[in-house]
Amino acid sequence: MGFDAGDYNLYRYVGNDPLDKTDPMGLEYIDNVKSETVERIPGNLLGQTQPIARITTEKQEDGRYVNRFDVIIVRRLVAEKAKYHGKEINRTQAQMDATREHEEVYHREDWKAFHDAHQASRPETKFSGPKLAKDAAQKEKQEVTKEMIKANKEFNKHEPRSRWDRVRLREVP
Repeated sequence: MGFDAGDYNLYRYVGNDPLDKTDPMGLEYIDNVKSETVERIPGNLLGQTQPIARITTEKQEDGRYVNRFDVIIVRRLVAEKAKYHGKEINRTQAQMDATREHEEVYHREDWKAFHDAHQASRPETKFSGPKLAKDAAQKEKQEVTKEMIKANKEFNKHEPRSRWDRVRLREVP
């Protein structure tokens, strides 16, 4: 097993608490949500993945504070019914399974890439007090939330078509 930090003591990396598997810099992408089938999704969507950004402030052993940044998928929806070319359709199990793949594979990849890109650009600032850290976290969360809304719009364009057509064509009659 490789570890880029150069320190082979993985206990130290997780704050000597390997049972909680804590990443001290908040480099987590959390996605353990399975799709939930619902009758309809507002906006006449076939499926939807709902992420949130979580930024928490934690005190370090040196007495300073850091902000952890995580992207968490909190819900995935698959619609049983939708309008398609102006007509109400009851979707088949195969169509709903294609939407599950769409959300659980393709949009998972999108949000993981979003998370990883933001981890690469995050400053590793340590703050002298909790108020400074929490103020910075609040500002960062507002910025990241705006970026997530923008990213979601881009993801739902389903471009390039070559990536999406294989699954999207199976989602509708």
